[in-house]
Amino acid sequence: MHLDYIRSFCKVVKVKSITRAAREMHLSQPALSLQINCLESRLGAKLLERTNRGVRLTPAGEIVYLHGQRLLKIVEAMEQDLKEMHNPASRSLKISASPYPASYILPVKMLKFTKAHPERHFALNIALVEQVIENLVDGTADIGIISGPPPPGSKSALENEKIDCYCLGYDEIVAVCHKHSPWAGKKYSIEQLPGLPLILLSKSFGCRAAVELGLAQHNILSAQLRIVMEMESCAAVISAVKADAGIGLVPRLACFDIGQLETVEIKGLNIFVPINLLVRSALANTSGVQDLIASLQLGNLSANREVGATDC
Repeated sequence: MHLDYIRSFCKVVKVKSITRAAREMHLSQPALSLQINCLESRLGAKLLERTNRGVRLTPAGEIVYLHGQRLLKIVEAMEQDLKEMHNPASRSLKISASPYPASYILPVKMLKFTKAHPERHFALNIALVEQVIENLVDGTADIGIISGPPPPGSKSALENEKIDCYCLGYDEIVAVCHKHSPWAGKKYSIEQLPGLPLILLSKSFGCRAAVELGLAQHNILSAQLRIVMEMESCAAVISAVKADAGIGLVPRLACFDIGQLETVEIKGLNIFVPINLLVRSALANTSGVQDLIASLQLGNLSANREVGATDC
């Protein structure tokens, strides 16, 4: 199978037009169409449907596009590693991090680290937790940094690929509301939580997984919660809370600029989010990675949790 055909197919899907893709790739439209036809013939499946608005994926095309993107990333990583093999000084560690640590922890930590170690080079990619682990497994990332426990089912993949897990520290989930909301200044018990209007991160986030695990210890299931909104970032949760849409459950570090908000005291809400660093065993003991692990240690962001236990 010709790799360029996969690349051309993914480009067409991205721009949703064969004409535009051909123009951007400096190919004639008939030449690009021929590549797509050859790929469909090779795979024995129709991948694209032509419409008045461009093209759209068929069910088979969705599968090919998903794997094709990953294949192109792997090839790109391979080519970069080969370049760096001939020029070790240009070697950079590829870090894939989930949104919470990438937004609230790494910017400050990495700035301090690069000042202390100017010879170290890094490339950061932000992805959801499951994607971070996939990037480690397929080699498109050297280091993964995630919030919350690794997803169910990922343990065997991490073990098979000899990927080690280091707990860097913990943050605490806090409840916040607008300071003029009906919930401001009141105290609740954890048993009352299901009756409160909650704004949570979506289920694809590690922090959400930590919240659900913590509540399960009190026999509170996600289905019992009164969830009024599910958001795609901590900043979005905070914005919704500032709009007085409900009570947000977010890591404490995300509330550094609390402004119009105040914390809601919920007795028994002792939920901690582990921040884990994942790295292949063969790379873990190199000086660059050891320096990075030492620099990223968070300790305990809350006085209520002892550092030392692992949540990997």
